[in-house]
Order: sequence, then structure tokens, then C-alpha cells
Amino acid sequence: MKKLLSIVLAVIMIATTIPFAFAADDGMLLYVDITNALGTDKSAEGVWLYAFSRENDSIVNSEEMTHVSENIYSYEIPSNTYIAAVGVPFTDGTRVEWNFVIDWTGNNLYIPTGDGVGTWEIYSDCSHESYTDGKCDACGAECRHKNITDGICDDCGAEGRFITITMTDSYGDGWNGNAIVIEKLIDGTYTEVSTATIENGNNGTFTAILPEDGVYALRWVRGEYPAECSFTVTVNGESVFETMNGDELVDGQVVYTNCEHDWSNKDGICDICGAECQHENITDTICDDCGVAGLHVYDNGFCSDCGAYEPATDYNADGVYEIYNGGQLFWFAQQVNEEGNKEIKGTLRANIDLENRPWTPIGAMGEENSFR
Repeated sequence: MKKLLSIVLAVIMIATTIPFAFAADDGMLLYVDITNALGTDKSAEGVWLYAFSRENDSIVNSEEMTHVSENIYSYEIPSNTYIAAVGVPFTDGTRVEWNFVIDWTGNNLYIPTGDGVGTWEIYSDCSHESYTDGKCDACGAECRHKNITDGICDDCGAEGRFITITMTDSYGDGWNGNAIVIEKLIDGTYTEVSTATIENGNNGTFTAILPEDGVYALRWVRGEYPAECSFTVTVNGESVFETMNGDELVDGQVVYTNCEHDWSNKDGICDICGAECQHENITDTICDDCGVAGLHVYDNGFCSDCGAYEPATDYNADGVYEIYNGGQLFWFAQQVNEEGNKEIKGTLRANIDLENRPWTPIGAMGEENSFR
């Protein structure tokens, strides 16, 4: 049975700090699926691949890839080389070429770029029958930890919290500075230990093993075009956080932590890690978890207990409030009409449902509150 290794995967072992690297032995096969590039009106004359030497950047091979089946082509990787480009000439005389780098003997993997990129996969014929410290005894490949039972990998025996972050960029140009930072609590302060992001392309996957004896947090860092970013965080195979729009997350927001919070001070701040309670369980405006009172449960931005409006948020700290629901639009109007804030700025980020509630237009409460 062939084992599949995806080239869009960046893997670190936080528990052992062993970097992920492919073995440089001959026999590694690169498989290319060009279905997406063909579309419905093209057919390929072949797929050509250019392999360069890592020592002097000279071309080692420039040859046609082997046609395996339908739109699938393969190429056997020579040792101590990296793949630099793939070109596809079409029968209509046009051509598409994708430039990218795959470093076989170092610790870096680079995602292929270019419009129409299909599926790029690397296969190894090794059966990975036994592992030592998470590495295959035969080929040296890192275990992918696909089979987890009660925090223990069934394949290699590694223990801990197995974190997987599956990332997508809807535009296809990477995450543009958006990222998920993995931090460890050291002497009361979170310290960055790794970062998950997409440097280029549409997809990326990050995996790590977090030791059970430490406190860790996964924190969202906003860059440009966060609305293009979506991701899912799983721990030991179970989803713990998912968003389809990174624009809805606040910069610095913790999307996962393994801290067993202590809320005994009833101020909404964890006494162990300093995290703020998210108040997910509220009864009669009191948080069941941390004891903080005066909280609201919003539905479309309107508190179901007292009718208060959900405040809009200035996510980018640029003075522009982002409005996602009806309650936030009422709150924004309130700032102008009742508080007299004529300088406030806002932007609509979604279709707004006012639920047939009585609506006073923004800036309609007198000349002194005129709003533009």
C-alpha cells in the first residue's frame, strides 16, 4: 500500500522540536493531476518537468513525465535535486507553466503557484512498518498521525494533543499575513513557538503534537484580506473551532487553548493563563462559567433577555466599525442619533435584517446630529 505525502503540509513536532523533511532517496514519485488546467475544451500533448541540482542550480532533467492514466502524470525524483517547473503544452497550440520549488533534502516545502494548478502529490513505496521517535525506521519519513486513540497515535505510539489546522484561501494567493500563532505559556506569559499560514495557493495544513504537561494557545493574527481565509482546528480528530470568514475574528483572538481555566475571581479573566472568558453559557445575564454578571445573549444583534443592541467592532483599529447584523446597525444609529457622535464611521459587512423593528434613520434626530 502506497503512503501519501501531501506537499501542501507543513509539520512540526513541538514535543520534540524535530523538523519535518522528506527522505532524499531515489524512488520518490511526484504525481500531477492536470484536470483543472484542461477545463472542458483542452487536451494536453504531454506534461514536461524540469528538475534542477541543489548544488549549482543546473538542470538535471528536462523531460516528459510518464502518463499514468487519464490526466495523471508521474516523475521519479533523482536524489539531491529539486523540482522547479512543470509545463503543459496543449493541442490547440497554447501552453501553461507552473513555477514552484520542492526541496527534497532540506527542511522546506514550497506550495506550487499559478492559475489552474491541479493536484500535486508525492508517493513513497515504503510501508512504514515501524517508527522510532515518530520517524519511519526504513525511510525516515515523519508519521502523519492519521489514527489517534485517546491521545495516542496508533501507528508510531506518540502521545499528546494532536493538533491539525486545515486552511483555505478563497482567492488562491495565500493568506497575505493572516496566520494562526501557536503559543506556550511560560512564567505567566505566552511565547510563540510556531505559526500556521498559507504562503501561496489555496490550501494548507499544519499539524503538531502539544505535550499534555504545558499550556498552549492558538491565536488568530489578522493580515490583509482576512475574509478570504477559512480554517478548521481539530484536536485528536475532533473539531474544536471552525470559521469560514477570518474577517469575523478579532486580531489576537484565541481560537483554542488546552488551559483548564480558573475563573474563581469572577472577573472574567483566567487566573492561570490570563485568557478572557468567552461567556458561552449565560443564564439570566450571568455567565455560568466565570460568574460575570450583566451579560447579553444576542440573536441577530438583539439581546434576547433585555433587548440591548450588540455593539459593532472596530476590528482593524482604524476607526471604522464593521456591521454584521441588525442589532449592530441599531447600535450604530444610536451612537449618532442619541449620543451625538457625528464622526463615527461604519461599513456594512453582511445583508441586514431589521426584523420589522421601528427604525429611525441615521442622523434624523436634529441638525446637531446630522450624519454623512
